[in-house]
Amino acid sequence: ANGVGKVSDITTTGGAASANSNNGGAAGAITITTGTNNVITLDSSTLTAAGGTSSGGTAGAGATINFDDPVSLAVGAVVITTGATAGNITFDQTVNGAQTLALTAGTGNITFTGVVGGTTALGAVTVNLAANVTTSAAFSSAGFNQAVTGTGTTQIGGLLTSTGAVTLETVTIDLNAGITTTAGAGAGLVTLTASTLVDLAGGSTITTTATATANDTVISGAVDINVSGTGTVNLVGEIVTTGDTSNSAAAAGGAVTIDTANGV
Repeated sequence: ANGVGKVSDITTTGGAASANSNNGGAAGAITITTGTNNVITLDSSTLTAAGGTSSGGTAGAGATINFDDPVSLAVGAVVITTGATAGNITFDQTVNGAQTLALTAGTGNITFTGVVGGTTALGAVTVNLAANVTTSAAFSSAGFNQAVTGTGTTQIGGLLTSTGAVTLETVTIDLNAGITTTAGAGAGLVTLTASTLVDLAGGSTITTTATATANDTVISGAVDINVSGTGTVNLVGEIVTTGDTSNSAAAAGGAVTIDTANGV
């Protein structure tokens, strides 16, 4: 295509297998390219590339959903899923738009290559299931929630700024850049839960503040880091929580809790 592409719903589900131990059919890949680096507009869109079900065999593989050009979330919630099996979701360039974004990649990966929310911050972003989740540049949204425990590495490659809580839960959390929340209290909470490693690189900072309103006393968001089993926490960077400034009683900074059985 050569021009701006507007997309509503696309479904490429594999066929179901209902007999014996036959496997479900694989989904077809979805690739959207404008040809001239124009904007792909997602308008209350649901994109599905999920494998077919099977009553006795194996569910079919999901397929890759790839956006080659900049993406705009224009109107309403956007849902993108490759189902519970394989199938990557990739954004090759920028993503903007104040709408919610829900992503499910099953055993596949989710990758953001360009700046996200650089012009207009996204609404709340939810990752329902994925192996690896990677952001390579700055990312701004109204919350980031890894709602279902990931099976690989979540890597933050550019500053993640959020007006809502940030929850990352997976095997390894690799913070090559910082996380900043600005709402304070529960809406500014940063929760990092891993079974192998939470790593915060040098020069990176987890920062929670509370957006100042005259003379309020909103506590900044807490930071809660949990590593199970023999997993470790490696904090070379900093954690800073700062409560609201007030002409009366100033607010407290959020608590920082680090819980690991194998030492920091």
